[in-house]
Amino acid sequence: MSETRSKYRVLVVDDDRSFLTLFVQEAQVRGRDKQCEILTTDSGDEALLLAGRKAPDVVISDVQMPGLSGLDLFAKLTERYPGLPVILLTAYGSIDRAIAAVKMGAYHYFTKPLEDHDLFWKTLLEAASKKRREDELEEFRREKARRGPDSRMVGQSEAWRRVVEQVELVAPLPSTVLITGETGTGKEVTARAIHARSDRSDRPFVAVSCLEFSGTLLESELFGHERGAFTGAVARKRGIFERAHGGTLFLDEIAETPPELQGKLLRVLEGSPFFRVGGEDPLQTDFRLIAATNREMEKEVKEGRFRQDLYFRLAVFPIKMPPLRDRKDDITSLTLHFLEKTARRLGRPLKPISGSALSALHNHDWPGNVRELENLIERAVIRCTGDEIHPLDLFPERGPALDGDSGLKLENMERQLIQVALERSGQNKTAAAELLGISRKTLGEKIVRYGLTGGQNV
Repeated sequence: MSETRSKYRVLVVDDDRSFLTLFVQEAQVRGRDKQCEILTTDSGDEALLLAGRKAPDVVISDVQMPGLSGLDLFAKLTERYPGLPVILLTAYGSIDRAIAAVKMGAYHYFTKPLEDHDLFWKTLLEAASKKRREDELEEFRREKARRGPDSRMVGQSEAWRRVVEQVELVAPLPSTVLITGETGTGKEVTARAIHARSDRSDRPFVAVSCLEFSGTLLESELFGHERGAFTGAVARKRGIFERAHGGTLFLDEIAETPPELQGKLLRVLEGSPFFRVGGEDPLQTDFRLIAATNREMEKEVKEGRFRQDLYFRLAVFPIKMPPLRDRKDDITSLTLHFLEKTARRLGRPLKPISGSALSALHNHDWPGNVRELENLIERAVIRCTGDEIHPLDLFPERGPALDGDSGLKLENMERQLIQVALERSGQNKTAAAELLGISRKTLGEKIVRYGLTGGQNV
């Protein structure tokens, strides 16, 4: 969790040091120092550093300042910290520029010297309070992503536990991660889980597949381009490297990067400045890189299709994703997760899945891995017209053959399903029964029949 502060943190920026002194004194006289922690600086550049280090709830800035002006400071703060309210102080001669800044997103502006001090402080506190509420909501969302099913780190098999342990180990660190595994094993899901558990979780997660673009287009996508850099470049475009600043960049299908681009990518990862396509101004960025591929990278390096030095730079912390056929113990919990998610997204009632349908899922060989399972569940939710999901809702192409013995005892499948439902409901029998689509009495009878323990009498 982020730090909890009782006071609003206010950053005041003005090249007039006497104004800063008077501002602090007025806060004390009005008792605002009990509500606000006042930080002051006479430099726009230092204000940028303080904003990154101190995370203010609101910034108050003079418009006219030597060096980095208040308007330039506002633009940089907006780019780096979206949602941070900035209140501008301006002389009468520059009101038009302040009004233009408000139209671009500045929270408010006041003329100097201040005339209505009560309105000023009311506006300041409203801005800080709004920012604090938004931060608390975002923190709640991040915690939900870290801990709840929405993080999608669903499973309890030994193979999956090893993945989760690796995620928890590397997530708080800045290390580059290379995720490998078959298509559909959840590489992007794992990358998002790493981001959600990192100290960059409140910054962008930017994902791009290197397979989607040819070499020239991929370079433009990553580095950005200037207007007129090539045919069709009618305006300047910020590249993914810039958009991922401060956050996490996920490069999927990294093995598809063309050789001529691999060297440029390596230089960026090593901290060298880069240029937009057709640009002359050097740029730098700060992001945490997570790459992924379904190729065998050692083979790609050996056969000369991928640079060895770039591979070593990417594979600082490798994570190997297990195929679903090697984690079949997770099929029940994944099925329940996808049923809930899909029913909610499609606006359909949540229906239970029959033991025979669950048995059919366990008996499938899963060439498409977890992605195939999710797609099958969506198809079943759409097709199902009865009270519960049956095998033919999942595999209509197999016909009546599914009605026979699938090779798994349904009693064992039902027992496992009940165990998962109890776990998902926090051992609450009423909630577990609702999740399974049966009565609480029936659930109680089955718990006794299968000799299961746990479950609260709720």
